[in-house]
Amino acid sequence: MKLVLTLTMLSLCKSFIIRPTTPFKPRSSLLMAGEMEEVHEKDLYPPPNPNLPSWRKGDLDGMDAPISEGWRTESENLIRLAGVQTSVEIVSLTWSFAKLQIVVQSKTSSEDQSRLVQEIHRVWEDEKTPEDIIDVLEKHELIVCTPGAPNVLSTQEQFDAYVGFDVSVQTVDPFKSNRVIEGKLVSRDALEVKVNKKGRVVTVPNEMVGEVRLPKPKTEVGDPFN
Repeated sequence: MKLVLTLTMLSLCKSFIIRPTTPFKPRSSLLMAGEMEEVHEKDLYPPPNPNLPSWRKGDLDGMDAPISEGWRTESENLIRLAGVQTSVEIVSLTWSFAKLQIVVQSKTSSEDQSRLVQEIHRVWEDEKTPEDIIDVLEKHELIVCTPGAPNVLSTQEQFDAYVGFDVSVQTVDPFKSNRVIEGKLVSRDALEVKVNKKGRVVTVPNEMVGEVRLPKPKTEVGDPFN
């Protein structure tokens, strides 16, 4: 069973971009100018790597399921159980595509975070754990981190609480066309964030979301509390 676990601070948690491991080879890279040679289909389209996880082959393999899906809830229960057994307070669990973010209490030491990771691994390897729940580890990277800035939405609970509020979404993508989308938060699930921008709903995949930030509170000149 392949297990990928990351310990990091929430402010450093970055969305990743899924890139194909076998790049497409254009015909121009196989044929030099003026040359005449036979180009085989296997050269243009290399066979798929059988070791790639199914989601890298275009099959979402259930990871587009609703946040309330049964296997997600059961997985969360096991992780919270691991938190109880290691005395680590788990603040929230947030699903993204192929990732599960585990936010722990801000004063949790790196040693305690490591113990939590080891306990999660042990619980998942327990012979009593259902096979479909064990399979979750093969689909998701687990990220253990502490809470970030208060005006940055990072947990599912925060996104649910601020639906209808003004937000700004900073995007990240491999083509360096990053931008900020401002509007009212419509929804957020394991795959994407939706924002209503002047009546038009803009959908941003979670892999391209750098951060979702609440606007700064408005203050008045001379306000003694600001």
